[in-house]
Amino acid sequence: MAASSHDCGDPGNKETAFAVQDDHVGTVILHGHGFFVDQYARIIWVRDAERVIYWGDIDIPGLQFVSDLRGHGIPATTILTDTTVLDRYQHLLVEGALPQRNSTPPHLMDHERRLYNHLVEHATEHGRGLLLEQERIPWDSAYPQLIYALRQEVSSRDRKPHPA
Repeated sequence: MAASSHDCGDPGNKETAFAVQDDHVGTVILHGHGFFVDQYARIIWVRDAERVIYWGDIDIPGLQFVSDLRGHGIPATTILTDTTVLDRYQHLLVEGALPQRNSTPPHLMDHERRLYNHLVEHATEHGRGLLLEQERIPWDSAYPQLIYALRQEVSSRDRKPHPA
C-alpha cells in the first residue's frame, strides 16, 4: 500500500499505516514520497510483489502516481479510489492540486479514469482541484475494506511471472 505524504487529519497518514494491527504475511506498507514513484519501482521486493494495493488520497496526483506505478510494471490495485467514495465523503473535501499533465494518465482502470476525468472537469470549471485525504475517511469504514483487500487471494492472472 502506498500513500501520499500529507500529514493532516485524524488519524493521519502515518497513523493509518501503523493502525493495521493484524499480521499480514508478505505485506509491506509503503508510506509517503508519492512523487518519487520511480524510486518505489526500483525496489526489488516491490517489483516482485504478487500484489500491490494502493490506498492514498483521492486527487489528481494520486491517480497519476497509480498510473506511473503501473507504467513501471507494478500491477497496483486501488481501494477506496472511485467517484462513489468521493461523493460519499464530499463533506470532507479540501482544495487540491490542479492537473499537471495535458493528457489522462494511460494506465488507469475504467473506474479510476472516470474519477480522474471528474477531478479534471472540476478543476477546469472551478479553477481549483479537489482532494479527499485518505485519513479523513472514517477508519471504521476504511479499515474493513483495507483488510478485505489484504486477505484476497492473488489470482494467477494477477501474479507476476517469476524468473526461471
